[in-house]
Amino acid sequence: MYSPALAMLFGIVNTMVLHLAKSMERHGIEVFDQIRAKLKKEKGESEEGAKKPVIYLVGLALNQTPMLWAMLSNMFSDGNSSYHTSMFGLGLIVVMLYSSRILGETIQKIEYVGAIIMIIGTVIIGIENINRPKPEMEMILVNAWILIGLYLAIGIIGLIVAYKKNNPLVTGIIFGLFAGGSGGMDPFLKAVGQSYGVESAGFLPDLLNPIAILIFVLSFGVGTAAFLITQWGFARDADASVLVPCYNSLYIVWPIILYLFAYPGEYLIYPTTIAGLMLIITGILLMQGFKRKVRRKQQDQTEIYAENTTDISEDKVV
Repeated sequence: MYSPALAMLFGIVNTMVLHLAKSMERHGIEVFDQIRAKLKKEKGESEEGAKKPVIYLVGLALNQTPMLWAMLSNMFSDGNSSYHTSMFGLGLIVVMLYSSRILGETIQKIEYVGAIIMIIGTVIIGIENINRPKPEMEMILVNAWILIGLYLAIGIIGLIVAYKKNNPLVTGIIFGLFAGGSGGMDPFLKAVGQSYGVESAGFLPDLLNPIAILIFVLSFGVGTAAFLITQWGFARDADASVLVPCYNSLYIVWPIILYLFAYPGEYLIYPTTIAGLMLIITGILLMQGFKRKVRRKQQDQTEIYAENTTDISEDKVV
């Protein structure tokens, strides 16, 4: 059954659930610190700290559902995963609300503007995809693997660079981009597997076609890699407001690049394609650039407060 509306609806459900899961995981990531503290027999764990492992586990459970939404979306889009991935930016509002209401982080107006611009761009690309032709999966197997191989090589090099620099901003950008690209390949490969060798995509691949099954299984591998890279980034103190938008941007853009490369002369670039991608990139830059300024300002204020406190203490001693 071909239904672009249902395909995009499952994409929206996916992004809302997944972004909520990532926010909860970021909130509860301190569970690892608690484990280390217990191993060292440290005391003083607060009631709030005791709840964080539960928060992390709930987020972890929700983070295992995207394969279901992707498979359902692919089934209703005849194997075109861009219906699913183009809706992903909508989930960014979940992260912002969670960060503001639950984590107590300050979200500036310009960050909301950036998120709105990014959302508009993703919706434009999603609507455009309704008129795209049905993919021919055999062509993907010939043309897309070279690009995927280059992406993996560049991504691994980027992870090594970020690991050596050990900078939260660099970690957030590089880990987010590589995880986002891997996450975008997950529904893409699922779509290929579900559609390969059949007239229309089903919920599962053709169980009598070993190529379809192999590609479908590979999709779970790249999806798991995206999850692990994201958790690694958070464990290395990457800012969620940096890592998540980077993840979103490449999750949306990468499948489009793959389709363009796989179908030269057929999967065309329209003015709406350029406009949508530019809006996405503009929204990300607004959010990331301003967030760096806010972080510096907060650090400066903390240093000034510490200096003033020290001066007051010295006066009292005198």
